[in-house]
Formats: sequence, structure tokens, C-alpha cells
Amino acid sequence: MKKVLMMVVGIAMLASAANAMGPAAYIGLYADEACADMSWFGVGAAFDMYCFVNPSDNGVSVLEYKIDIDGGATVYSSFTPNDVILAGIGAPYGGAGVQISCTCQMDWFWTYKINFFVASPVPSYFVVVGSDALYPDILVGGCDPLKTLEDLHPLNKFGLNQEGELLIIANESATWGAIKSLINE
Repeated sequence: MKKVLMMVVGIAMLASAANAMGPAAYIGLYADEACADMSWFGVGAAFDMYCFVNPSDNGVSVLEYKIDIDGGATVYSSFTPNDVILAGIGAPYGGAGVQISCTCQMDWFWTYKINFFVASPVPSYFVVVGSDALYPDILVGGCDPLKTLEDLHPLNKFGLNQEGELLIIANESATWGAIKSLINE
């Protein structure tokens, strides 16, 4: 009886998870416009890093994020906004982050091309984080008139003097393995 009950609960969880899952918005850091390279190696030289956004089905018209460095590398930066950006407050790297208003975007686009000069060889990662310590979520607003906010999920860490790494993106807290373990108990 317990197994039957757990199977019913598991099926109900899967059904509700399937209904709750929908396309989400993602943000990633890349060394090229083709989104193929997630790392850069070198010291005493400059390189460009692009911050790309993949909108959800709601599109993107506003977003807020900050790029931090995880590690001890010393870098200096300047940045160039994409032409789709209508207005921006702040900077994508260093300081309090950036808040952006852009034309409605429904496909992959880059927000900023950031030029870094690497002054130390310490292996580090660049990561995308929320721009506010009180509200640490990374946010994006859709193209609807209310600019409905949703989470902007990081796709990767950009490796500096080490390989970059993809982040594991979990859509729901209940995985199929977790459901099977409940049934097998």
C-alpha cells in the first residue's frame, strides 16, 4: 500500500512539475560572440568577455546583474554596451552592478562587451551575481507592459587562467531520482 501511495504522490509531483516548468531566462559569460569559449589564459594582456542573455518566452526588456570575480586575480576593465541597450545605470563589473533597459529581445543577445586587462596569474572565475546584497537574485523583466520580473539563471563560470565550467541548472527541487528513492523506501 505504501508503494502505491508513493507512486501516486510521485506521479502527481511529476505532473505538477511538468506544468510548472517553462522556458526560463539565462545569462552566460563568453570570450567570443559565438558563445563557444568560456575561458581565457594569459597575464599582462587584454581580452574581451561578452555577457550574453537568452530570454524566456516573455522576452527581455529590463535586467539587473553584476559580474564578480571569484579568486584573487587582479584585473582592470572597461566596457562597451550593445546597441540594443536604451539606458544603463552602473557598470557590469566592479561596483554595484548594472540596471539595463533595452529594446524587446526574444533571442540570444549580448548586453556588454567587457575588456579586461589581467595583471596577475592567479586562477579565478568570473561569475554573474545579483546586484544588491539585500535582494541577491539576478532579475530580468519581460516585454509585457508591466515588465514582469523573473529570475535570470547563470549558465556558466568564466575561467581566467583555468578552464571555464558549466553550471548545473536545476529546474525543480524534485528530481526523478529523488522520486524513485521515495518509492523504493
